[in-house]
Amino acid sequence: MDNIVKIIEIIAWPFTAFFILLLTKNEWKRIILALTNRIASDNTDIIIGKKGLQISRVIENAEAKLESQAIDIEQIQSIIIEQLKLNNAYSAINEDDNSKITQALNRLADDYLSIENNRWEERVQAKDSAAINMAKYILQHGISKEYLAQSNHEGILLSLAATIQAFPEKQDVFLILKSCSKVTRLHVKYRIAIAISKLAERNLIPFELFNKVLYLLNTYTNGADAYLLKRLQASTNTVKSSRQKLVNLNN
Repeated sequence: MDNIVKIIEIIAWPFTAFFILLLTKNEWKRIILALTNRIASDNTDIIIGKKGLQISRVIENAEAKLESQAIDIEQIQSIIIEQLKLNNAYSAINEDDNSKITQALNRLADDYLSIENNRWEERVQAKDSAAINMAKYILQHGISKEYLAQSNHEGILLSLAATIQAFPEKQDVFLILKSCSKVTRLHVKYRIAIAISKLAERNLIPFELFNKVLYLLNTYTNGADAYLLKRLQASTNTVKSSRQKLVNLNN
C-alpha cells in the first residue's frame, strides 16, 4: 500500500501540470505567437542564437556607448583642468616654436608606439593615457586636425582620433576617411572606431559618406581581436542607426 501511495505522489504533479496546461492552452498559444512575431521582426533586439534567446543588440550598443562616454569624460575633464592651469599662457608662436611643438608631438607619438606591457589591461590603460596626453598637447598648442591627418605616423593618427572624440566636428569624417584607411595597430583602430561613433551620435556624418565609413569599419575587422570586433560592431550599429535617422527625417 505504501508503494502505491508513493507512486501516486510521484505521478500526481506531472498530471496536474499537464491538466493546467491543457486548460490554459489558448493563452499559451497567444503568448508564443506574440513572442514569435516579436523575434521575427527586423526591428527586434531579441535574436535566437545557438545558446537560446539573446537580447544582444541593445546590450552591445549600450555597453559601447557607456565605454565611449567614460573615455570622453576622462579625456575632456583632463583637458579642461589642464587648460585652466595654463590660463591662456600660450600666445602666438613663431616658426621656431612651431618646429619645437611639432617635434614634441612626434616624441609623444613615438612614446605611444613604444608602450609595451604583457598585461593587456595595463597596456591598454597606458595607451589610453598616452592618447589623452597627446590630445591635450594638440589642443593646448592649437595644432589643427588637418595637420594631424597629413601624417602616416599611427601615433599621430591616434591623437587625431582622440582629438575628434573630444571635439567632434562635421569635417572630421573627411579627415578619418582620408588618413585612417591604412592603420594597422588594433588600439589605433579601436580609438578611430570610437571617434566614428561619436560623429555618428552627433549626426555629423554626411549621408553620402555613410557607405564609405561602414566600409572602413569593415576593413578593420581583418586581423581584429575579440575586443576590437565588438567595438567595430557597436560602431557599425551606431553609424547605421544615424543613417536610418536621416532617412526617416527625409521621408
